[in-house]
Amino acid sequence: PRHSAHEVFGYDFMVDTSFNVWLIEVNSSPSMEYSSPITERMVREVLFNLCDIGLEQEEMMSLESSVGQEA
Repeated sequence: PRHSAHEVFGYDFMVDTSFNVWLIEVNSSPSMEYSSPITERMVREVLFNLCDIGLEQEEMMSLESSVGQEA
């Protein structure tokens, strides 16, 4: 894996009448189209949160690296 590389996966679930959750499929390159008002909101939130997660991970990796150099 590349350092500082990130990938987005799309998970499709189904909930049956007994409220059991079933994984239908995992997509390695999910659609980010605004095909409905719901997906528009979801895609915007995913992209916004993805940036936060990536920045947090970089910060954590940097801290771990500096702690490892002190030892």
